[in-house]
Amino acid sequence: MLMLLLACAGPPADTGRDTTCDTGPDVDWHSFGEGFFATYCLACHSSTTPDRADAPIGVDFDTEAQVRAQADRVRVRVLDEATMPVGGGVSEDDLVLLDRLLECGL
Repeated sequence: MLMLLLACAGPPADTGRDTTCDTGPDVDWHSFGEGFFATYCLACHSSTTPDRADAPIGVDFDTEAQVRAQADRVRVRVLDEATMPVGGGVSEDDLVLLDRLLECGL
């Protein structure tokens, strides 16, 4: 009888919860993001940088909130197009962690 009831219940209900971030490395702003952006981005993308090397005014990564606001563009420029940072130099491991941060850690 129990088997019959389970068979009639149909598939499990979609909870709407994204499970993409349930596995893999745990990264957040403090454990990875802050250091990554300080190392690779702030030389040009900081509100206090005097010589921005043509980085657009207002595209700054001093805080987690600023990165969150530009996360889609960071993904495109760093991960998809690989045009930032100028000159490259980001290790493959850091690129994986940046992807994880942008997807799950902000």
